[in-house]
Amino acid sequence: MKRLGVIFIKNLKEYRKKCGLTQEQLAEKVNVTPHYIGMLEIKKTITETVIQTVREAFEENIRRYPPKK
Repeated sequence: MKRLGVIFIKNLKEYRKKCGLTQEQLAEKVNVTPHYIGMLEIKKTITETVIQTVREAFEENIRRYPPKK
């Protein structure tokens, strides 16, 4: 799990931007504060629950708004 968390956090900001989401918008979808999203983007640990919730938020956003090429 720790390795997955490191990989996830390493890519979080990139995927968030590709989905066209601000930290505030992602935070609202994940039910956390924008500050928490900002901390995740620079921190090296994350819980499996947060990974799952963020993944679901990305998937929902991608279905609604396909990534720009």
